[in-house]
Amino acid sequence: MLFLFLAACAAFTDVRTASDPLAGLAERFAADPEAAALEVAALPPAERVVALDVLTRAWPGRTQSLCALAPTEAAELHCSEVNGRPHLWTGPVTQDDPPHVPRAAAGPSRSVMPKAPTLPPAWTDAPPSGCAVGTASFSREECLEEVASTASNGADWAAAAGACAALSEGQWRDECFFQAAEIGVRSHGAAGYPAAARMCQRAGGFESRCHAHLLLGLHGDVAGAASAIESAWADHELVRRYLLDEFWSGYVTQVLRDLAPDPATEPPPIAMRHARLELALVVVVASSAEDDPAAPLDALATRVAGWEPTVWTSHHDIIPADAPMRANWSDDAPGEDTVPAMLLRARSRRAWSEDANVDRRICLLEAAAIVPQARTDLLRDGLDDEDAIVRWTAARLLAVFDSGDAALQARALSDPDARVRARAQFDAHRASPGEPPTPGGQPPTPGGPPPTPGSHPAPPGPAPR
Repeated sequence: MLFLFLAACAAFTDVRTASDPLAGLAERFAADPEAAALEVAALPPAERVVALDVLTRAWPGRTQSLCALAPTEAAELHCSEVNGRPHLWTGPVTQDDPPHVPRAAAGPSRSVMPKAPTLPPAWTDAPPSGCAVGTASFSREECLEEVASTASNGADWAAAAGACAALSEGQWRDECFFQAAEIGVRSHGAAGYPAAARMCQRAGGFESRCHAHLLLGLHGDVAGAASAIESAWADHELVRRYLLDEFWSGYVTQVLRDLAPDPATEPPPIAMRHARLELALVVVVASSAEDDPAAPLDALATRVAGWEPTVWTSHHDIIPADAPMRANWSDDAPGEDTVPAMLLRARSRRAWSEDANVDRRICLLEAAAIVPQARTDLLRDGLDDEDAIVRWTAARLLAVFDSGDAALQARALSDPDARVRARAQFDAHRASPGEPPTPGGQPPTPGGPPPTPGSHPAPPGPAPR
């Protein structure tokens, strides 16, 4: 494929003028995608490659249907890859605002990744070779991206970084570093992680997503993953602990879904805590309020405990990871830094306990806030629990359940633990009439499939180069 891209680099230079048929193509696509597609289809092969590059870079996520018009396999693959990377159309993420802070109890103070301090350089960028230099040449951009991908696949990080750095500053340079980092970890596993993490640090607004994708790439090398993360971030405790938590969260979800654990690796306790949440989701979905009316949390906790010994070897129909998160504990409210915290499906946080049975009851409450069923019986039982962190969790979820039961609110407001009372009062103060409250931070960003041409308003103009 690299030969095809190098040939394209030498052949195509964008020298469009106002009379060129490709001038204004991105704007015409925004106004009428179908007419623009017919226009592209009528172009000669060489110009069609350039046209597709113009459109996929201007409208990533909206041009998948055009990829079939590519005259070469390499051009079609490039078009499909760009359209398959949602961050290119959802935009960059601002990291760590406000910043993470140390907590009295274990766990991250926020549900988003801390801003990572810059790691010391491990190489000197190598200037790229083999790509013809043209004025605003889209083919040159594709060529540099392919050089970077090929170099990272071969662990030549200096060449990969040099090729990406040669791109114009902006989204596509950031994407080049992002993609090269991913390829490096997919190809070299934990051994490639330290260098890939340094590439992510040059991915601009995509940096936090890049780090998250590296963790997914490490699932195939779980034996070395934790030590690689520990080593790379040895001097940065907040980042190290956060990434280890996120790694095990994603790994557990994949193992339970695909039943592909590493038989030589015994998952650590944090992995079981993540698995416990997934089991709790299954148990809550399969039960009803009528099953155990007297003590539903204890009854369901017993079921979760019964599945834990075989959690890594038995199949479980887990709840999809993109299930709505109605209870997003994204930040600590005042005084909540004494509540042990861990990531919940890498998108929120939950409290946890060293006591396995207490932790099961916490998981069941969190599960009840994720599944569609309105399990106020679990909430009521949680507010009467002997453990303060279980009661605090139930109080935090009061607003999510929105049961309208004044007695439950009054029970939380009169709890003997100050943290439970503060959380109930905090949510009662935050709730606005007609709007679902969002305890402990901002609501999760709405998800969904990529937009299709014409399905959403066009941005003001093409993505900048």
